[in-house]
Formats: sequence, C-alpha cells, structure tokens
Amino acid sequence: MKEIPNVILLLESARRIDRDLALGLAKYASLAGPWTFYREPDRGENPLQRLREWGAHGMIAHVPDKKTMQLIIDSKIPTITRGIKIPGFPVITSNATAVATMAAEHLIECGFQSFAFCDRIGTSWSQKRCEVFRHLVKKNGGDFYHYQAPTTKTKRLWENEQPILADWLQQLPKPIGIMADNDDRARHIIEAAKIAEVKIPDEVAIIGVDNDDQVCALAYPHLSSIALNFEQVGYRAAELLDLMMKGITVDDEEIILEPTHIVARQSTDVQAIEDSEVIDAIHFIRENTRKPIGVDNVVEATMLSRRVLEKRFRTTYDQSILSMIRKSRVEQICRMLIETNMTVSQIGNAMGFTSEKHISRTFRKEKEISPIAYRNLYGKK
Repeated sequence: MKEIPNVILLLESARRIDRDLALGLAKYASLAGPWTFYREPDRGENPLQRLREWGAHGMIAHVPDKKTMQLIIDSKIPTITRGIKIPGFPVITSNATAVATMAAEHLIECGFQSFAFCDRIGTSWSQKRCEVFRHLVKKNGGDFYHYQAPTTKTKRLWENEQPILADWLQQLPKPIGIMADNDDRARHIIEAAKIAEVKIPDEVAIIGVDNDDQVCALAYPHLSSIALNFEQVGYRAAELLDLMMKGITVDDEEIILEPTHIVARQSTDVQAIEDSEVIDAIHFIRENTRKPIGVDNVVEATMLSRRVLEKRFRTTYDQSILSMIRKSRVEQICRMLIETNMTVSQIGNAMGFTSEKHISRTFRKEKEISPIAYRNLYGKK
C-alpha cells in the first residue's frame, strides 16, 4: 500500500497569507497526493515530541522567532519556511521592490507630495520595502517621513504604542500618503488616527499589503491594499516539498510572492491635488475603466480644451491622458484575470475591446507579458 505523506501546517489560520498558502498546498495535494494535513500542532513545552508522534514527512512553517526556528532545525523534517530565514531551508519571501513600487506609484497618482512609511522593528522584508519606497518618492520629488516602532517590548505593547503613533500622525504634514508594511500595521495607523483626530483619507491616505479581506473590511475607512499571489506560491511550495519528501536535495531556494494588483478602497479614495479639472478627469477615467473611452471622452468630462487639459495632466502626473487610460484599463484586466474565471476573450468583450488580439496587444504593451502568461504566473491554480 502506498504511504500517504503526513504534512504539518505550522501556519496562522487568522492571516490571509497562511490561509491562501494552505489552499494552494491543498490544490496541489488533490492532484499529486493524497496528503494528510495537520494544522497548528501544539507549541507548548515539548512540541517536537508531538511532531515525532505524528510521523510527519514534511512541513510548511511560519517562523516568527528563534524558538520556532530551533524546533524546525531539531525536527529534521523536510520543511519550507516563511518569516525568519533558516540556512539550508527553502523560504517563501516577497518581492519587496515590486511591492513598494506598486504602493509608491498608487500614492503618487493620488497626487501626494509628502509620503511616509510605517513599519515594525526587526523585519528585513519591511526594511527593504521601506528603502525602495523612500527611493521612489524622493526620486519623484516628494518629502519622506519614517515611523519606526519603539525598541523596547513594553513600549511595543499596543496600548503603549498607540498614543506614540497617534502623536507621530499629528505632527506629519498634511495631506500625506502612507505605506504600511502590511495590512495589520495599516490597521494600527487607522486606529491611531482616530485618537489623533486625523481624517482618513482627506488628511492621511493609507495603503497596506496582503489584501487580507478581514483586516481590510473591518478597518474603517476600509483599507486599500496590495494583493499578492499567495495561493499560486502555496502550490509551488507544495511542488518543492513533494520533491524534498521524496529525498531529492533542494537548495536554499526562494519562492517569491509577487504583487498582482491594488485593491483600492476608501483609505486612498482621494486626490491630493489642487487642480479640480484634473481631479474630474481622473475620476472619470477610474469610473469608466471597463469602457473603451478615449482622450476626447475625458476632455468632455471637464471644462477645458484638450490642449490645456493635456498640459495640466502632464504637469500633475508626468504622463499623458492616454497613458493613464491605458494603465487604468490594464489594472482592471489584471483584477479580472486574478479574481475571475473569465477567458481573455470574455474579459475583452466585457471591457469593449474589438477582439482578443486587441486586448492582448494593449495588455502586453503595459505589462510586457500576455494576459495568459500573467494569469499563469499570478492566478489561482
């Protein structure tokens, strides 16, 4: 009888990243398995003994601290990790440059001239996102501010840190766009803003990372966030773990989480620019992303001539109206490729493209990749 692999999921079911990673693992196992999964083994006094009792063949583990890291090393079980990097183990990590670039571009398009980054202490991925974000907004001519978490454990307790964060928000110039290193941190900013009596998004716009539906929906105003391809990476991690459980040596491979698109909600629903006609143009473009609009349609939504609007638009955004239309339309296509099962042809019909070749040509011009290849890279398995 074929032995069924026992796989431990040492993951946090309350977080979207871990829920979707597990979903990707399950989908791989349904095709290549069967596998038996154990969720959340006891992390008490002797969790290693429990691992041995279960006879685990493999493990996918979130590694938040050195205690968990040592547990995994001592277990000698083939393991793929996320969190703290363990030498000799494959790790799930994110493309910090792509994530921070997407956040910076979104806030820049909102018209901000001042920007800030809010992180926590001791996370290399957060520091990398901050470095890239700072570089991009400064390159764009913006002012940059950085909130760093308190260094002591006592001050990092939320009841102690909240007033510190609120004070920082009060002192920032307004309006300002803030990137948080993830959705949980963005929620902290929203909570602190209420104490500081800072208006979101009019004075402070906030974008998070992970697009955790629960966190984003429970935050008020609802949180804009960057979606990543968690499920697809979970599938890839399962493929790699399968090889490891079969005794095949795997190098310190990095399985990269890529940002797929921004889910814009109320926390960044603002235009921090003074030109009301340009604001009207932007609103028209965003409200009609599924329609085959042109520059003349945008001009008609304002009180300006085409020549004057083009000039003001380039002054504000350093790009043409046509470029903004195409970018907004392609971002809508990205969302539909990721979030629906519609074919490229069906998406094209829904958005008013004349043919599948037309939508593919437009998409490739913006993303340098075909819609099918994009879905294969980032879509759900």
